[in-house]
Amino acid sequence: MLGIKKNGSQEEFGRKLRRAFLKIVMQDHSALCIALAHHLGDQQETFFIRLLRGTTLNGLTGMRPIDGDYLRPLLGYNKEEMLAYLDDNRTAYLTDPTNASPDFLRNRLRSTVLPALKNVDDRFDAKFSSTLRSLVEEDEYLTLQAHQAFTQCFNKHDQTNELVGDLIVFNGLHPVLKRRVVLEWLIATQVSFLPSTRFIEEVIRFLSSPRGGSHCIASGCQIIKKKKDFWISSLR
Repeated sequence: MLGIKKNGSQEEFGRKLRRAFLKIVMQDHSALCIALAHHLGDQQETFFIRLLRGTTLNGLTGMRPIDGDYLRPLLGYNKEEMLAYLDDNRTAYLTDPTNASPDFLRNRLRSTVLPALKNVDDRFDAKFSSTLRSLVEEDEYLTLQAHQAFTQCFNKHDQTNELVGDLIVFNGLHPVLKRRVVLEWLIATQVSFLPSTRFIEEVIRFLSSPRGGSHCIASGCQIIKKKKDFWISSLR
């Protein structure tokens, strides 16, 4: 269906199907973007889902107002404000019945955790939004620092055009920058991988170890270490 393979949770599969359908509609109508109706409550739920499952600072920054072809113009509004607006303007809307099912973590957070936090302090929405803005700013700063470290660490080989890293420079980086530099490196070399903390740490352990040689990573690729250089090469 729409060329989407079913893997992961049913919720994730449904999300991928919706995205694929919206892309088709966008192309059919020659639209410039796709506007999604995510609101502040969705942002809060996403934050706590990622916190419970384990994530990075970037993960905690949640959904962005502009993300490629997708726009989220309602992230600053809570659901109560949106429903009040619709009621005041006599605008009909639909409610997804699965939103009340306790089978999904998001729904359990929506019905129990978030109401409890708002009951503890009625400033929760405002404080959450200000905290999220601070996290976004810090994440953007670290992204900039990581890119600068990346450019200092890597150079393109004159003949092969491969990105070759300097082990001395890399191993002198702060652990936070190491993780971000490795991620940028893997993306730049178009390696197919699952961006998990475990995988990134595995790469860092190999690069930090005193031994040379090679280490298989993903999709028929390996990391080669020789003297003070390292790069990604195809398995032969």
